[in-house]
Amino acid sequence: MNELPKAVECFRCGLLFIQKKKEGTCPRCSGSPGFVECTCGFCDTTWVTKDGGKRICPRCGLILSEDEDVSENLTSLYEAGAYRLNYLFKDGIGCIYLWEGSFPIACEYADRLAEGMKMSLDSFLRRVGSEKYNEFWDSVVKKLLEEKNAYRENIQYFMERLGLDGRAAEILALHFIGMSPEAISLRFGTSLKDIRAEFTKIQDAFSTSGIV
Repeated sequence: MNELPKAVECFRCGLLFIQKKKEGTCPRCSGSPGFVECTCGFCDTTWVTKDGGKRICPRCGLILSEDEDVSENLTSLYEAGAYRLNYLFKDGIGCIYLWEGSFPIACEYADRLAEGMKMSLDSFLRRVGSEKYNEFWDSVVKKLLEEKNAYRENIQYFMERLGLDGRAAEILALHFIGMSPEAISLRFGTSLKDIRAEFTKIQDAFSTSGIV
């Protein structure tokens, strides 16, 4: 998916809503029946849409669905102050994200993070929802904060080895720690379409480099 649903701010209530035509107000403010207010548990965006069909976050692209066949599943792990931890399992890969508000500060493969804390991923995830583990989750937040810039160590290598510019090299370095294109687009404050274009550039660089 290169383009996210077109969303604009309602001039009455200020919430985002999925714009179907050229409406200036959201379905709630315009009195349309069957509207739904959604909040994305991943990036914390709230928006209004008409009921029916898949509900796709207009900011990060996460599909909000209870269907078992959806390839992405989100688990809220912990929240303290401005920080949020969540676990996203998408396309067969599980990653732990640390957010400050709606900004993705850090990301790590879930099994690698659990292993680094000397436990299985199952044990790690079983600690969700119990206040007796708040100290543990605080330590996870602290660990991710301490290591949030570790990905930058690979940027220079990718520039030299693949001939990438700094922007593309940073995108690849973030992707190597598990961060999704959607979250990367939020970090860069740009569209998912632009990030997808950077990934095409990266794939071309891999092809010409001879790296398998």
